[in-house]
Amino acid sequence: MDIKPEVLGREVELFIMVSKGNQKAFSEVYDHFEPRLFAFVCKMARSKVAAEEIVQELFIKLWISRKKLAEVKNPRAYVFTMAANLTFNYLKKVAREFALAERVRKKSPTFSNATEEVIHFLESQKLLMEAVEQMPTQRKAVYLMSREGGLTKEEIAKKMNLSPNTVRNHLSESLHTLRKLFGMSASVQLLFTSYLITA
Repeated sequence: MDIKPEVLGREVELFIMVSKGNQKAFSEVYDHFEPRLFAFVCKMARSKVAAEEIVQELFIKLWISRKKLAEVKNPRAYVFTMAANLTFNYLKKVAREFALAERVRKKSPTFSNATEEVIHFLESQKLLMEAVEQMPTQRKAVYLMSREGGLTKEEIAKKMNLSPNTVRNHLSESLHTLRKLFGMSASVQLLFTSYLITA
């Protein structure tokens, strides 16, 4: 990573202070890195909830092993490597759980239908996230503010300097596109109930 010498120097200094148990320095490290780490992990894990948990775990581990931080020459590379490793562990765990569900489906006919619904739900969730990524920039922003941020149409309109009608149209178009893409099977109805904000 191309880091300005003064920035790298400050990061190294903060890590040395944290290694000595300085909680104020640790707060500075958190404020400095957390937003970028969250965005990085969220992009990899494709889940804000997972990203929050992974980043929280990262800073807990950082504090627990703080005595080692005095030896770190590039704090930014250090924390991003930690973030990547924790995210890969999370993704491997999800993959194992998915594989386990598939084995249960094959071996247990009694639970077959329910398991298929779970798998279909997870696959649909992944497709939904991919579909959102393909939306026009403004529509995607409106959708995410509504879906992820829980904002009302009026709040979104004020934040984005749009009319409430424009926001309503964006949400309506998002819903129409996603419904057309997914259809309305039982598991997808559950997906829409959980993940879509009706216009």
